[in-house]
Amino acid sequence: ELYTTGELFGSLINCDLVNTTNLGLALRCVLEALRRPMHKKMFRFGIIALEKFLDRLPAWPQLCHHLTQVEHLAEAYPTYVEYARGILNALPEELQHSTTLKPEVIRTYAMPKAPARVAPPHVVEGASD
Repeated sequence: ELYTTGELFGSLINCDLVNTTNLGLALRCVLEALRRPMHKKMFRFGIIALEKFLDRLPAWPQLCHHLTQVEHLAEAYPTYVEYARGILNALPEELQHSTTLKPEVIRTYAMPKAPARVAPPHVVEGASD
């Protein structure tokens, strides 16, 4: 059930169906899920949600920065963390900690291509959050 919820949650973010007021909270929920241990179902939820809006990640440099700080995410999904780091490297320093960037701003920088999706991690049966 968290798989479907992750897909729905990420799709809502990707399709811009989360209002501006709640977008920060929604992104924080994904980030907090990704901070959970890799074997937890919540981590899998975070990955599934993130994958749904990977193409839009350049819009949220602050989230990119936080993703680069999650060590076990870098171990399990190095291409996602490299992508987040590439986004930050493409931006001038004054924009690297912005919460949100408008599409017209993003288009002025050479952003890296979003990586291919990676198979979800194995979740240990009985692992709960």
